[in-house]
Amino acid sequence: MIKEKPAALREAIEMAGSQTKLAVVLGIHKSNISQWVRRGRVPSKHAIEMQRHFGIVAMRFNEQVES
Repeated sequence: MIKEKPAALREAIEMAGSQTKLAVVLGIHKSNISQWVRRGRVPSKHAIEMQRHFGIVAMRFNEQVES
């Protein structure tokens, strides 16, 4: 089983323009975004913040997708 990053995280990265730009919007280091991509999980407080910025439902950031 290979974990894929949740679709919501891909959407947020695309809406921001890049992982680096998403990190700037959230006021965090870009390495945090890279960790979320690798782990397939986003801390709840950041999922809620991205919901406010991008209108993506926070629960979607931690959906488990396996292939």
